[in-house]
Amino acid sequence: MATSLITAMASILLLFYFFKYRGINTSIWDTYYFVSNSNKIMALLCSVSMFLFFKDLKMKNNRWINKIATATFGVLLIHGNSDAMREWLWGDVLKNASFYNSSYMWLHALLSVLLVYLVCVVIDLLRIRFVEKPIFKAFDSRKSLSLGE
Repeated sequence: MATSLITAMASILLLFYFFKYRGINTSIWDTYYFVSNSNKIMALLCSVSMFLFFKDLKMKNNRWINKIATATFGVLLIHGNSDAMREWLWGDVLKNASFYNSSYMWLHALLSVLLVYLVCVVIDLLRIRFVEKPIFKAFDSRKSLSLGE
């Protein structure tokens, strides 16, 4: 994991200095483009490396971590499923663009991400409890009736 992260950081810095050497007016954020999206090769390598690192990590079971982990895929589906949802949430509700030049941008970014994550976890945990479990219970009872148990 460290190797892919270091490679990604090094590629950003090398591109930045290459552009500066060639006299191209650029900023570090322009070169960040190459690792900033999930369909870029360096972002993919970092993601796969991180997955492989955590896959074999030995940890004790923690009830709260497991509870939140069950809702994590739901968080992705709720807040990142469509362009309309992203525009509404990040543009209209949280007004992220208005904090671009603010000295509080880091605080807004941290709090808005945490708030979105927590709200989406609560929504998905409610869905699991009030929608998924009753449906599975109904299917299980029909299955046991059809099997004659």
